[in-house]
Amino acid sequence: MSLCLCLNHHYFFHYFFDCCNSNYSSRVKNNVKLLSKPEPGEWLAEHKEKGQSLIQYEIDKKASPNQNQNVIYLIPLGQFDSFQQAQIDLCQSYLSCFFQLTVQKSAPIEESCIPPSFRRIGQEKFEQLDAIYILDSVLTKIKHIDGIVYMALSQKDIYPSEDWNYVFGLATYDKHIGVTSLCRFNDFSSTSSASFDLALIRLLKTALHEIGHMFGLHHCVAAQCVMNGSNSLSELDKSSIRLCALCREKLVSNIKYQHEKRLADLIQFFKANNLQDSYQLLALEKKD
Repeated sequence: MSLCLCLNHHYFFHYFFDCCNSNYSSRVKNNVKLLSKPEPGEWLAEHKEKGQSLIQYEIDKKASPNQNQNVIYLIPLGQFDSFQQAQIDLCQSYLSCFFQLTVQKSAPIEESCIPPSFRRIGQEKFEQLDAIYILDSVLTKIKHIDGIVYMALSQKDIYPSEDWNYVFGLATYDKHIGVTSLCRFNDFSSTSSASFDLALIRLLKTALHEIGHMFGLHHCVAAQCVMNGSNSLSELDKSSIRLCALCREKLVSNIKYQHEKRLADLIQFFKANNLQDSYQLLALEKKD
């Protein structure tokens, strides 16, 4: 429903070398980190997915920015504390660096727009909101003349159907809308910088993953990538904050950003916010 993976290595390299530009492939093939066999309970152990080649990406439905529609809109849903507000502001900056597009916050939406029939008390005994209702009955009503994709940010936990406990986020390929929940990212017993940074990285990974879906990226099934699915916070924490080489080539074929500028912007973001682990990981892309 949205958020990790592994297929066999032969399958990945068949797509990687057959479907990528050969010059690009020769530059990045040594910078690919393959996924290991999934542990019980992890995304790929429970969801059998085929992956997506570059050729398939080019024909799949997706949002494609153009001169008139090129803005990513973030829509706050509900009330957020100052801790979360600061994370949302940083998320806005990060997404602009990552996708090389303008990112704007739309007017906040009151949580009261979700009827009682589309709420429930989850297994952890706190209230959850129906993610499908948010997509189909809330976000479809929001239109900006320059908007290309729309991401709601929920303070409450979300679920996609009665048989799911929760999801971190959910997005559509065709309607170009999605929702990410901040509910499980924060350790509310702590306001330390380490706790803030951990929650921020979780938000960045999830928001980028869901917007990646809107731009046509499927779950990555072979390499360490932010487009891997996640079944739990521990799996989300293990996932990469960067795109693998193949998924990055898909994205640039659609958005057509300048790789060097994007990389410099991302590195500057992580350095400015003292996110050293992420900075070191992004620095690997200099080898590509």
